[in-house]
Amino acid sequence: MVTLGLRRFFRIRTIQSWTLRFLIYPLVIQRSTWNSVTLFQALIVMTYVGTNLALIFYYKSDFPKVANLFSLNLVPLFIAGPVADYLDIPLQTYHLAHHWIGRLAIIQGFVHAVATYIDGRSETSQQATGAALGLSLLSTVIATSFIIRRLSYKWFQFLHYVLIIAIVASLILHLIFTSTSFTTTPWISVYCCGALWLRSSLLRRLLMQYRGCVTAYVRRFEGVTRIIVPTNFAVKARPGSYFYIYFTRHPLFKFHGHFAPVIWWDPDVTNYTKEVSFLLPHTDVRLQGESQSINLKVCLDGPYGQDLAIGQYGTVILVADGEGIAGVLPFALSLVSRKNHDMQAKKSHSPSLYCDEVRKVDLFWKLDSDTQAKWTLDYFLALANIGKATRVRTIRA
Repeated sequence: MVTLGLRRFFRIRTIQSWTLRFLIYPLVIQRSTWNSVTLFQALIVMTYVGTNLALIFYYKSDFPKVANLFSLNLVPLFIAGPVADYLDIPLQTYHLAHHWIGRLAIIQGFVHAVATYIDGRSETSQQATGAALGLSLLSTVIATSFIIRRLSYKWFQFLHYVLIIAIVASLILHLIFTSTSFTTTPWISVYCCGALWLRSSLLRRLLMQYRGCVTAYVRRFEGVTRIIVPTNFAVKARPGSYFYIYFTRHPLFKFHGHFAPVIWWDPDVTNYTKEVSFLLPHTDVRLQGESQSINLKVCLDGPYGQDLAIGQYGTVILVADGEGIAGVLPFALSLVSRKNHDMQAKKSHSPSLYCDEVRKVDLFWKLDSDTQAKWTLDYFLALANIGKATRVRTIRA
């Protein structure tokens, strides 16, 4: 029995290793940012897109079924925030899926609209609401284009939010004039979209209202702003966590959350902390003309993110380029502090151990300029004082 169990274990480990090596890790589209595409993700996307396109061509003469495809593809687009985090969906995978599912839904909506218009059997009211829906879809394609995102990400988010409301409102009006029952597939899809939106938005707002706003310490460097937030609730000290920060001092943007990955927390904490730090570009914080160090009222939405469990590896090599140190440094902090915790626990014969397999952590940071070293100088000094499991190398460009 023991032999069979070991064989099965090593067989599973071999399959897992093969899957990671040949499916999960290889990149099909390699970009300088976090939105690269792996082979596994590409296969999933191609399968999903291919299936939907095949169904479009198969049902191209059956208008209601094409409309059903359009409405069904709207549902996963409303999975966001707490719901996505509860489902443990990685942020990069979420954005990739949202991108392609949204475009598929738009294509299906246009196919349905064009086919119905050519058929010419729809009434005037149906044509008007259908035209409004089509215009909203077309505007979404333009507003979510790569050019708009590069010009102003904040305006992209604002337009995206407004157009979502326009699409849902147009769809509801269109269904009122075209559907004979409120239990059809499009109506059920609308109910699901509304439930998902309420679940995410209401839970987010209720949590933010319950936690309230706190006074954050803001320090400006050349190129970035460091924000230290003493939270009034316990935050899991976990690398890969991120929040959305709301700056209440700006009336136009107090409802706009800024994506902010956690870069640092108390090095003596390995479980929960009540102070987190962020490193954001100046364009995100909007503090032009302010002094180098100020206090601001902020609200936090989060934390979100996955537990990547990197403690299972013997050697961990972390690589950062410029501002990318904000996403890499927390992993070094977590691994070294957990290792130091285990060493201290063994000395005091404490049963509370993490038992990470990590023996060495190498951190390589390529600096674009010498001034970048000032961003996290005190963090690296604190990291070096925790233990000797880390080697830090800074590489000048």
